[in-house]
Amino acid sequence: MLENLDPLTDERRAGSRSLLARRLIAAERERRRSAAALIVMSRAMGTYLVDEWGVEKSRVHWLPQGVNTELFRPVPLEARAAAAAQLDPQGRRLVGFVGSLASYQRVDVLVDAMRLLRSERDDVHLVLIGGTPERARALGAEDVATLLSHVPYEEIPRLISALDVAVLPDSNWYGSP
Repeated sequence: MLENLDPLTDERRAGSRSLLARRLIAAERERRRSAAALIVMSRAMGTYLVDEWGVEKSRVHWLPQGVNTELFRPVPLEARAAAAAQLDPQGRRLVGFVGSLASYQRVDVLVDAMRLLRSERDDVHLVLIGGTPERARALGAEDVATLLSHVPYEEIPRLISALDVAVLPDSNWYGSP
């Protein structure tokens, strides 16, 4: 059974002229076609596997994502205020992102937008939650953002509750709904 397929890598390999890329594509095609089942997180990914890779539709299974309602539930106002103070002791309005900071999420656009916004007003602050310290530093966001990498999953609801605005700057066609 296969999951967590990456069309971005497929596209890069398909555009390459190297022998290694062609061999990797052939191996991936065989792996996908011979798997007993392929689990996808979006219908678009299922369609991609059938149309682009020739996988039998009956072997593609869509596993819709959900939310852990025991963990992600309303946070009491006092806890929200405490989380906001932890993220920004200055009490500014918080704009935040939670994720891996992968390049396709275009967090760089969010950082640039925050710089523009901060040039006009000083009552906003960016919070980037997730990813690695190296990736966060590569964004060059230290001057406009609080960077929290490797946050335990159980902490995410409390941190999200502190945000005034949560942003997903970009996604891709096969992203989870």
